[in-house]
Amino acid sequence: MTTRSSDVQRNFIRYVADLLHEVLPRSAERVPIDDLACLLVRIAESFSYIDMITGEHEPDATKVGVAVRAILT
Repeated sequence: MTTRSSDVQRNFIRYVADLLHEVLPRSAERVPIDDLACLLVRIAESFSYIDMITGEHEPDATKVGVAVRAILT
């Protein structure tokens, strides 16, 4: 599910890219929208699957929000 060949990830990236096109002023773009969407999805996935990857931490959606805000500001 977390590879580029997955429909789940591809659809998630497209959804995030569509949101970014709606809310991000064109003048604020520092990274192409599709690349930024991919980056944000990968961050969300890493926090969502951290317990499966490392076995040490529980998923934490709050950390996703903090990371996304840091990147977008």
